[in-house]
Amino acid sequence: MAAATFVANAASRVEGFPPSNPRKEIVGVLTVDGSKGGAAGDIPASTFGLSFIERSSAGVKDDNTLIVVTEAAYDGKSLLGKAAASAAPANIPAGNYLIEIFGY
Repeated sequence: MAAATFVANAASRVEGFPPSNPRKEIVGVLTVDGSKGGAAGDIPASTFGLSFIERSSAGVKDDNTLIVVTEAAYDGKSLLGKAAASAAPANIPAGNYLIEIFGY
């Protein structure tokens, strides 16, 4: 089981004022092998260069065939995936997903 990876793109930026604000809005590609995201700690905040995740967007697969729901774990230290048709956490299916993460 490979660790999830993330590559930020040019749309990433630091929000707010002053420019030294630690909060970040990061847009990029999350790559998972299908075995991560179903449990807290699977995809740590450090994957995104953060120590705390405040919220995240849904992820869109690179072939546009799937949209996955993601959200910060309760403690903000990792990212969770959501199972389709349920509210339970689930592993994110293998692939590359465009995602937006907010945190610090």
